[in-house]
Amino acid sequence: MHFLLHSAQEAIDPSPYFDTAFYYQAEPLLQSSGFNALVHYLRNVPSGRAHSANPLFSDAYYFDTHPGLDLRSSTPLAHYL
Repeated sequence: MHFLLHSAQEAIDPSPYFDTAFYYQAEPLLQSSGFNALVHYLRNVPSGRAHSANPLFSDAYYFDTHPGLDLRSSTPLAHYL
């Protein structure tokens, strides 16, 4: 619960695979509005509007190289892991 409530102010990473500060750099209005970066990522992956979860993994590249990936059931990063 702490992560959901305070991640925008504290830029807390929920795991080593999701870099909250990196995500907020790509979407600066999210942090200033107090919106949780991970929630934004999970809600927007199916539509292709989410940014990559960290600088070492490109969601767009992974999706392009795995055309059968169903974004409604998994994120590119989760599929990879």
